[in-house]
Amino acid sequence: MQDCPSMQSTQGIGWIVLRSRDPEGLASFYKKVLRLPELRSWPGGHMLWAGHYSVLEINVLDDGAPDQSSNAPNEVDVLPVYSAASLELVADLGPAVDLSEKGMTVQCYQDPDGNWFAIHQEQNDSSQFYPTLPNVDSLPDSFFGLSRVLIRSEQSSRQFEFYSNLFYDTSEPEADSLFINSGATLDFRKGTPIRHEVTDREQVQRVFIPRVFGYRSFVQQAESLGAHKVNELEFKGGMLSYYLDPQGQLFGFQERKPYDPDVPTSQAIEDKMSREAFISLNAA
Repeated sequence: MQDCPSMQSTQGIGWIVLRSRDPEGLASFYKKVLRLPELRSWPGGHMLWAGHYSVLEINVLDDGAPDQSSNAPNEVDVLPVYSAASLELVADLGPAVDLSEKGMTVQCYQDPDGNWFAIHQEQNDSSQFYPTLPNVDSLPDSFFGLSRVLIRSEQSSRQFEFYSNLFYDTSEPEADSLFINSGATLDFRKGTPIRHEVTDREQVQRVFIPRVFGYRSFVQQAESLGAHKVNELEFKGGMLSYYLDPQGQLFGFQERKPYDPDVPTSQAIEDKMSREAFISLNAA
């Protein structure tokens, strides 16, 4: 697909990546607690479906990476928020920590690695499209999947401005939430999370990666905004870049390549369906 202004788009949160020194144990936790279906796995890694065209990817953390756990959810840099009609989904975890900000209350829990995640209770919205993936186990009936990522920094308004410009959004300058399509929102909140020096993605315990179309345009836009590039990777199945935003938060964006019958890494069902949905939307 050629990059051009009409084809520059985000399609939600493509990936939440959690890196761990025990990826098998961490994947087992999310499969048991949130009942996320496993799409595929490899030595040291697991890809779990998190609703829409999003996945929770669990991979290996660099041995020299510093401790990145947080004592409370209002101190964490990246907080994935899952939507569900019922909180019974996580009843086995015991008491939650409530977090109320900007008129939204979520219930927060910690995984075995000290990463926080949250559940936002809401009713099924008949106006929303909840895709299913062929030959993949369904999400629990009451669970709508990953819907938001709460990002915290000392200058949250500066972060909001950066991501608005990067993702070509036209929200009001005073806003603090950014809709990035496919039922997904980035929320920006003020706080003082601990930052560490980052020279490679494998040193970072958690990162969010929006799915984009028009990858090269997003690279150009990120660099025009002064973002510091940490990694740029081209796989047989896609292109992926990691940058530090103005507050030192690592994030990525990735475009997957079209389905190719001769390239197995281009055949992931969530990638195939997201591209088909994107092309259909733009052809309408």
